[in-house]
Amino acid sequence: MTDGYISEKEQIESIKKWWSEQGKFIAIAIVIGLLIGFGWRYWHQLQDRREQNASAIYQSVLQADQANQSVTVVGGAEILMKDFADTPYASLAALIWAKEAVLVQKYDLALSKLQWVIEHSKVSRFQQIAHISAARILLELGKTDAALTQLNAVKTKDFAPLVDWVKGDAYRLTGDVTLSRQYYEDAKNALTALPPATALMNMNLAQPVSG
Repeated sequence: MTDGYISEKEQIESIKKWWSEQGKFIAIAIVIGLLIGFGWRYWHQLQDRREQNASAIYQSVLQADQANQSVTVVGGAEILMKDFADTPYASLAALIWAKEAVLVQKYDLALSKLQWVIEHSKVSRFQQIAHISAARILLELGKTDAALTQLNAVKTKDFAPLVDWVKGDAYRLTGDVTLSRQYYEDAKNALTALPPATALMNMNLAQPVSG
């Protein structure tokens, strides 16, 4: 009896000693595990809220753009590009900002916003749109080679008609009649479902070389 009691007591003491030495590490591991679990759920909730916040700000930018409230457009776009750069709303706002800048002929500003989209957007289509838009601005500035470089970066086939259209403009400015007509024809054939675009291509084909 006594031996059994001593043995059990020794076992309890041994467990207590082991817990005092190792138990805190187990407790820490359990706490860390719980924190990771809660942290993961919180992160997803936070991400959801971030998306919702970014969406709300973008809606204000969109409404301001439609109402010609450029100050609000710029303010909202700045917030999105600074604090929500990893969301698609930031790129969309930057594209709107670039459009606003073009309307007041601030071409360098517009190009800087388009470059931001090219460098930061995680959506390939937005990057392609930025390349094409930048090419149009560069043509306006007479920078044909730089414009063609932008267009050559567009790889999405869906944008091929727009690329061909702008390339037609580019080669018209350089005086290359053959290439200009070729790209205008390709754009026209691809845009037959859009009568206004077809009409513009016909006008361009009628006089492909600039003054």
